[in-house]
Amino acid sequence: DRLCTDRILHKSMLPRPIIKNVLQEEIYSRQSLVFGKSGQSFLSGLNIAIVGLGGTGSSVAEQLSRMGVRNFTIIDHDEFEDSNKTRVYGSYANTNGNKVDIAAANILKINPSAQIKVIKEKILKAQALMIVKNVDLIVSCVDRHAPRSLLNELSYQYFIPVFDTGVGISTDGSNITGGSIRATLIGPGNPCFYCNNIVNSNVISSEMLSNSERDRLVKEGYVPGLLEEPSVVNYTTMAASFGISLMLNTYLNLLSVGQFETFRFLPKDDCICCKKLAMADYELTSAIN
Repeated sequence: DRLCTDRILHKSMLPRPIIKNVLQEEIYSRQSLVFGKSGQSFLSGLNIAIVGLGGTGSSVAEQLSRMGVRNFTIIDHDEFEDSNKTRVYGSYANTNGNKVDIAAANILKINPSAQIKVIKEKILKAQALMIVKNVDLIVSCVDRHAPRSLLNELSYQYFIPVFDTGVGISTDGSNITGGSIRATLIGPGNPCFYCNNIVNSNVISSEMLSNSERDRLVKEGYVPGLLEEPSVVNYTTMAASFGISLMLNTYLNLLSVGQFETFRFLPKDDCICCKKLAMADYELTSAIN
């Protein structure tokens, strides 16, 4: 068995291998040369949640469905906009509607037998969390701090690995001046979003305000402003690929030590990833009823 059980995650976080899935061997023959038949069967048996179906999330859905993943839970409350056409997979010139519907239709075009739970809701809502807490793993493709903070709690309370993708680009209007593309794994034994300085409580406070209230408090210097982030399809696709590569390496141990590295720091004793560990149905403090 090629499954990784100790390298990064706590053993109890890893789903049990599924070895009885009926695979269409011809379709996945080239992948099986990398994953092995047991690895391909395991991958097809995972129940994966994707939170956020924009440029990065729609690419994750596209890639995973082509890899043979069959069970999806997809969450996004946003409607498709014209500016999304440049990077959302499954969209075309005449596309409209909700992002999760577009993603679901695209997954089914690739694999008509896929099983998809569609949640047209913010992940901050309690009813969405009650569904997501039952998946094997989560791929986080959100661009706000508040939903990341909630997924942070969920991961440590329910022992659910969260593979978070991120693209940050700074520009001067015509050139890239800085930024990063990353994939980060959080979960018991690993540092969380707060430990990694990926989530900031001041930004969360700003996100939760109305536009008028935020504008007023930004002017008074109490909260940071929220800017529209630059986004280009090759960078969002790269972030999606990083996240999936990290996931595959974690579960299937594809790469030898030193070829695929994740920088890690020790968790802080007083942080959520320690205080909320294995709390399960204890109240999620960030959830909205």
